[in-house]
Amino acid sequence: MSRLFSDTDFAPGKVRWNELLLDADIAIEEQLDNLHDDAVWVEYSDICSLHIHWRPDFNPGGRFYVIISKNRDDEEFNPVCEKSCKTIAELQLLVPEMVKIAQDTRMD
Repeated sequence: MSRLFSDTDFAPGKVRWNELLLDADIAIEEQLDNLHDDAVWVEYSDICSLHIHWRPDFNPGGRFYVIISKNRDDEEFNPVCEKSCKTIAELQLLVPEMVKIAQDTRMD
């Protein structure tokens, strides 16, 4: 099993972890052991990050969540944009869109 996204798919972000190990050619129901929360975390600045989760963990009824958050060191997790999808194909289309949003996010 390999990573669904390479670290360069998140450029210019700094990948903290990229543990989304899925095969786009295999049914998602056959890959439940690899569907978990906190699969990807990428920082785009000191205050913006992108996260990919599968919720609930290991559950065939779950969904992918791609979340952009704005945080300062002293703040709680602060999602500013969240989108979800069910399939790997949908996620492959959604991630580039969310990377662009993360790149453009600024602290107001």
